[in-house]
Amino acid sequence: MPPMKTVARQLSFVTTVAAALSISACEQRPQTRICTDGAGVRVPEQNCRRSGGGGFWYYGGAALAGAAYGQRVSGGSHKAPRGGFGASARGSGGG
Repeated sequence: MPPMKTVARQLSFVTTVAAALSISACEQRPQTRICTDGAGVRVPEQNCRRSGGGGFWYYGGAALAGAAYGQRVSGGSHKAPRGGFGASARGSGGG
Protein backbone atom coordinates (compact mmCIF):
# COMPACT_ATOMS: atom_id res chain seq x y z
CA MET A 1 0.00 0.00 0.00
CA PRO A 2 1.43 3.47 -0.91
CA PRO A 3 2.29 5.89 1.87
CA MET A 4 -0.56 8.14 3.04
CA LYS A 5 1.19 11.25 1.68
CA THR A 6 1.22 9.79 -1.85
CA VAL A 7 -2.47 8.87 -1.71
CA ALA A 8 -3.38 12.38 -0.50
CA ARG A 9 -1.31 13.94 -3.29
CA GLN A 10 -2.98 11.75 -5.93
CA LEU A 11 -6.43 12.57 -4.58
CA SER A 12 -5.61 16.28 -4.63
CA PHE A 13 -4.45 16.04 -8.25
CA VAL A 14 -7.59 14.18 -9.35
CA THR A 15 -9.82 16.71 -7.58
CA THR A 16 -8.00 19.63 -9.22
CA VAL A 17 -8.27 18.11 -12.70
CA ALA A 18 -11.97 17.34 -12.23
CA ALA A 19 -12.67 20.90 -11.07
CA ALA A 20 -10.78 22.39 -14.02
CA LEU A 21 -12.70 20.24 -16.49
CA SER A 22 -16.02 21.21 -14.92
CA ILE A 23 -15.23 24.92 -15.13
CA SER A 24 -14.06 24.77 -18.74
CA ALA A 25 -17.14 22.78 -19.79
CA CYS A 26 -19.44 25.39 -18.24
CA GLU A 27 -17.72 28.26 -20.03
CA GLN A 28 -18.21 26.80 -23.50
CA ARG A 29 -21.50 27.78 -25.07
CA PRO A 30 -22.68 25.82 -28.07
CA GLN A 31 -22.53 27.85 -31.26
CA THR A 32 -24.64 27.35 -34.33
CA ARG A 33 -23.66 28.23 -37.85
CA ILE A 34 -25.75 28.11 -40.96
CA CYS A 35 -25.03 28.99 -44.56
CA THR A 36 -26.52 32.17 -46.02
CA ASP A 37 -26.24 34.05 -49.29
CA GLY A 38 -25.00 37.64 -49.49
CA ALA A 39 -28.44 38.97 -48.49
CA GLY A 40 -28.60 36.90 -45.28
CA VAL A 41 -31.06 34.32 -46.60
CA ARG A 42 -30.49 30.70 -45.57
CA VAL A 43 -29.20 28.46 -48.34
CA PRO A 44 -28.01 24.81 -48.36
CA GLU A 45 -24.68 24.21 -46.60
CA GLN A 46 -23.10 22.95 -49.83
CA ASN A 47 -22.99 26.62 -50.91
CA CYS A 48 -20.54 27.32 -48.07
CA ARG A 49 -18.54 24.11 -48.39
CA ARG A 50 -17.69 24.14 -52.07
CA SER A 51 -15.49 26.58 -53.93
CA GLY A 52 -17.55 29.13 -55.84
CA GLY A 53 -20.76 28.24 -53.98
CA GLY A 54 -21.43 31.86 -53.04
CA GLY A 55 -22.40 31.05 -49.46
CA PHE A 56 -21.18 32.61 -46.23
CA TRP A 57 -21.21 31.05 -42.76
CA TYR A 58 -23.54 32.91 -40.41
CA TYR A 59 -22.99 32.43 -36.66
CA GLY A 60 -25.55 32.88 -33.92
CA GLY A 61 -27.55 31.26 -31.17
CA ALA A 62 -29.27 27.90 -31.18
CA ALA A 63 -32.45 29.44 -32.63
CA LEU A 64 -30.76 29.73 -36.03
CA ALA A 65 -30.80 25.96 -36.39
CA GLY A 66 -34.56 26.17 -36.92
CA ALA A 67 -34.36 28.72 -39.75
CA ALA A 68 -35.91 27.34 -42.94
CA TYR A 69 -34.16 27.51 -46.30
CA GLY A 70 -35.11 30.76 -48.01
CA GLN A 71 -35.74 32.49 -44.67
CA ARG A 72 -33.80 35.65 -43.82
CA VAL A 73 -31.82 35.31 -40.60
CA SER A 74 -30.93 37.98 -38.05
CA GLY A 75 -29.45 38.32 -34.59
CA GLY A 76 -26.10 36.77 -35.47
CA SER A 77 -23.03 37.66 -37.48
CA HIS A 78 -20.91 36.52 -40.40
CA LYS A 79 -17.90 36.93 -38.10
CA ALA A 80 -16.76 33.66 -36.53
CA PRO A 81 -16.80 33.63 -32.72
CA ARG A 82 -13.47 33.10 -31.01
CA GLY A 83 -12.84 29.45 -30.42
CA GLY A 84 -15.72 28.63 -32.74
CA PHE A 85 -15.74 26.70 -35.96
CA GLY A 86 -12.64 28.19 -37.54
CA ALA A 87 -10.63 31.24 -38.30
CA SER A 88 -12.65 32.30 -41.34
CA ALA A 89 -16.24 33.47 -41.23
CA ARG A 90 -16.55 33.04 -44.98
CA GLY A 91 -17.35 29.92 -46.83
CA SER A 92 -14.86 28.61 -49.32
CA GLY A 93 -16.80 30.51 -52.00
CA GLY A 94 -15.12 33.74 -50.91
CA GLY A 95 -16.45 37.10 -51.89
